[in-house]
Amino acid sequence: NLNESIRRSRGEFIAVLGADDLWEENKLSRQLNFMNDENVVCSNGIVIDAVDKIFLPSVLHFRNKKYIDIEDLFIENCILASSILARKYVLTDCLMFDEEIGNRSEDYALWFRIAHKYRIRYIDEKLVRYRVHGNNLSLRSTGNKIEVHLRNLQLIEQNTLLHPELGIYAEKGKSQIYGKLSRLYYFENLLDSSLYWCKLLLRVDRPRFSLRFIKYLCFYIFLYIKKCIVPSRSKLNNHED
Repeated sequence: NLNESIRRSRGEFIAVLGADDLWEENKLSRQLNFMNDENVVCSNGIVIDAVDKIFLPSVLHFRNKKYIDIEDLFIENCILASSILARKYVLTDCLMFDEEIGNRSEDYALWFRIAHKYRIRYIDEKLVRYRVHGNNLSLRSTGNKIEVHLRNLQLIEQNTLLHPELGIYAEKGKSQIYGKLSRLYYFENLLDSSLYWCKLLLRVDRPRFSLRFIKYLCFYIFLYIKKCIVPSRSKLNNHED
């Protein structure tokens, strides 16, 4: 149990490393250089496969950024759990990982709680290797992705109540999730659900009338035509009422 391990730890700092992930040799030393002035530090990373081949050369794409703000978290979960180095009292003060939330969202909830109280220093160096392989691909299945996106959407909405002045960033984050959900439901041939989330995206993005808006408008038209030709087997879930 991760929280129990944090409680039992005696050191000043806590660093988390996923079972399949790797740290670069200088990961801790680089981050410790910043801890005289900071309470929480995180970094960039790369994605590797089962045989250590680089699958994605960079997870994050920030430029000239020193701190991860709540605004950034509203837009996406941009903190790699295995890259975190934090003072123990920060984690305990922010209630550690909420294990009742479920896999792959408990960290997102914690980053929000930390960002409410502390600044999060970002080091734009690839100090972590996040591994994707056959044993954890189930976590990336369509059903699991949908579940995670729905949880993350709920987290964004909850934190918007605490920071209504940051609503514009929350809308951007929700729009990203709407698009992902629309595509995922389409892959599952749940056309009603796909149309629902696509329509929400269009409502949010309409004022900007961006290239992305046009792309999803075309997608919506495609979905509607397909629904008329091939009846969907989907029923809207309770969260779509």
